Amino acid sequence: MTDREVVTYCAPTLAGLKTASLFTTLCVSERETRSEICRMNRQLCDKGIRIIPLRCHKGRMLIYLYRPQMLQKDIKDENAVRLLKERGYRTDNTDVCVAQLAARVRKEAEFPHEIGLFLGYPPEDVEGFICHRDEDCKCVGCWRVYGDADKARKQFDRYDRCTDIYCRQADISDNLRRRKVKMSKIAVVYWSGTGNTEMMANAVAEGARGAGAEADVLTCAEFSEAQIPGYDAFAFGCPSMGAEQLEESEFEPMFTSVEGALAGKKVGLFGSWGWGEGAWMVDWEARCNGDGMELVPSVTCCNTPDDAALDECKALGASLA
Repeated sequence: MTDREVVTYCAPTLAGLKTASLFTTLCVSERETRSEICRMNRQLCDKGIRIIPLRCHKGRMLIYLYRPQMLQKDIKDENAVRLLKERGYRTDNTDVCVAQLAARVRKEAEFPHEIGLFLGYPPEDVEGFICHRDEDCKCVGCWRVYGDADKARKQFDRYDRCTDIYCRQADISDNLRRRKVKMSKIAVVYWSGTGNTEMMANAVAEGARGAGAEADVLTCAEFSEAQIPGYDAFAFGCPSMGAEQLEESEFEPMFTSVEGALAGKKVGLFGSWGWGEGAWMVDWEARCNGDGMELVPSVTCCNTPDDAALDECKALGASLA
């Protein structure tokens, strides 16, 4: 099992956008593959990620990489609880639940379809597949969709973009720990009047940390040009204010004082707006490009960020890592 395989098949889970991922890897020696899994667990456990082998069959090992905290939340959904209890699972203990899944995967000839609940799939889609298989399926991506197809397509697109970002950044010859060390340290600097941009800032930091980087979340009053050498990438967040402009009393003076020192640096922009057409972000991007910054795609949302906007913020953080 290689680090590149983990990045290719598990990027959304590594970034914290998805509960879990499942893939198979060549297994010439079960002992050596299990040793490699132990190595990766030592490296990723402090990121809230766990890897376990589910089954070894005909020279291939089925690998389950997951985030226990996210899984614990998923299997508390009342529909997930019902589906799992109907199949004899104990839903009061996540570790026991995963152990029961592994036992069923090894024992049963047919793949247990409830595994979708362990991969972050919506319970209605898991149940839809169990009951209908190909009938009434609205679309197909990471899973077969029987419920909200528009929401699922957006989620599939986020997963694809995240995977593309991770694969472009991955160096095949590096192990996961060295790759993540290279991602180093990110400053997430923001101003927020209502809390919306603060929510986005925290999501950006979460995405960066999920990708293995360190991330400091700072208000604009806490950041200055003197701190720039201590970071490798930067995310700046400010909502649209007044006549579609940056906040004038605190954020604008701070940004004016540091932008000259950000030439050649990787920078991401984000913010919320409540009126207008987003011109403030277009102007801000042009300003940063003129200063010679290396911009990653910006994230904006209207008023309070929804789950989709927060996922985009996490992807922004991952792209800076």
